[in-house]
Amino acid sequence: MWRGTGRALDHTDADAKPTQFGQQIIFAHDGENYLTYSSRVWKLDDEGNQVGLDHRETGFLANHRQGRDRSGGAFDGRGGDFLWESDQGAGVGDHVSINV
Repeated sequence: MWRGTGRALDHTDADAKPTQFGQQIIFAHDGENYLTYSSRVWKLDDEGNQVGLDHRETGFLANHRQGRDRSGGAFDGRGGDFLWESDQGAGVGDHVSINV
């Protein structure tokens, strides 16, 4: 688990001011061939106090040691997928390949 704070700026709003946020990220493992991912973000006031939940994400990081990918190709054992979903709809159905 990691927990920290940061500052964000909405780049789609020319008049936006930076806002503070807190975030907690957890990667967990239950013995299967994947990690679970969970992230929670809180809005913070100017003094750093929590003033409300901003958003949540959850997902899986899968390691491909054997088998076939979604297109039927063989895995070479060096990559993985990060699949996640947000309560705001971002990332829904997205597929990200990670090669290490």
